[in-house]
Amino acid sequence: TVDRYMMTMLPSEHRLYSRDRHGFGCAARLSPHETWARAVESNVKLITQEELLTLLQSDPGSVFVVDVREDDAAGGHITNATNIPEPEFTDAAITSLYERAAKRTVVFHCMESVMRGPRCATRFADFVTKHEPVFGGLEDNGNNPATTKVRVLKGGFDQWVRRFYDTDWVEGYNDEYWGYKGTLDFMGTGANPPTDSKPAKP
Repeated sequence: TVDRYMMTMLPSEHRLYSRDRHGFGCAARLSPHETWARAVESNVKLITQEELLTLLQSDPGSVFVVDVREDDAAGGHITNATNIPEPEFTDAAITSLYERAAKRTVVFHCMESVMRGPRCATRFADFVTKHEPVFGGLEDNGNNPATTKVRVLKGGFDQWVRRFYDTDWVEGYNDEYWGYKGTLDFMGTGANPPTDSKPAKP
């Protein structure tokens, strides 16, 4: 099922970065709905903030977070995330990522996890399929410990930083970029977790 969230976040047409038969970047126009539908076909699944947080707290070695933002990565990132900007997400980068993150839960995100995150996750999942025949098969429900799991963080970094900007789950937070300090509490959004529930430093 295509998550309704993925269908409504952005205008109807955006560019899909892909490669032609010569290996050069080219652009095809896909809607957020089509982008996520393609990701689902490649056995990519959503992961919520709570699910990712549980993994980071209970078994940090089992998860590998990939931030595919470009210039908009300024202002902070999820703690210990690896930044691979989408234009640099080449075949070589995918191979290198697999060598580092195979058999783990690989979580992709961009700013809102609507276009770039799902696109890169799909390309990575397609690579995994070629190297792990069981991946995505009838016997794989997406939780097989023998396979690499490919996820997209629901809400992307935009929603993550709103909730965790003043905790150890965000590194390099720059309030001049975001302007959240004091603002979210003043607005009464409930975006910040209570002091006693903030995660320990990973």
